Amino acid sequence: PDPNYVSIPFYPYCFYYWTDGDYHLLPDSLCVDTGDPNYIADPDETDLDGNPRMIGGRIDMGAYEAPPSAEVRITPRTINLSGKGNSITCYIRLDENYDVADIVPNSILLQGKIEAESVQVDEVKQIVTAQFGYEQLQEILNVGEVELTIILRLTDGTLFRGIDIISV
Repeated sequence: PDPNYVSIPFYPYCFYYWTDGDYHLLPDSLCVDTGDPNYIADPDETDLDGNPRMIGGRIDMGAYEAPPSAEVRITPRTINLSGKGNSITCYIRLDENYDVADIVPNSILLQGKIEAESVQVDEVKQIVTAQFGYEQLQEILNVGEVELTIILRLTDGTLFRGIDIISV
C-alpha cells in the first residue's frame, strides 16, 4: 500500500454535513506561509484558482494561496448615490517589493466584478489611480458602512487584494 494514502472507513453520513463556503485564506490567516518549509513548487504549479502555487517565500496551508495585500484608499469617504458625484476614486499602492508598472490595468476589479472606467499608473510615486462610476456601484452598495474590495493582477500572475471601508 501507498504510505502517503490514508484509507478512511466509509461512514454513510460522513459527507452529509459538508458546508459550502469560501475556503480562501484571508491575508491575516495563521495558515499563510506556514505550509511545508521544504516544499518546492513546479514552475507552472497553481492553486485551485489557477494562481501561482507559491506566493512569497513559503507555500500556504490549504488549496489556495493567499494573495498579498495592496494598500487601498477610496474617495470620497462618504457616498450619496443620489448626489452630484459621478465616480469614486481608488488609490492603490503595492508592497515595496513590487512595481505598479507590472499591474495589468484591466485586471483591477471592484468587488471582484466591476472593471475600472479609467486607470492611471504613476511609476514615480508608485501609485495607481482607478475610477469606478456610480452607475456601476448602485447595484452593490447598501446604506451604511460598506467594505469594498479591490483585486488586481500583475503581469507575472501574482494577485493582490486590498480593502477599504466607506459610508453610503
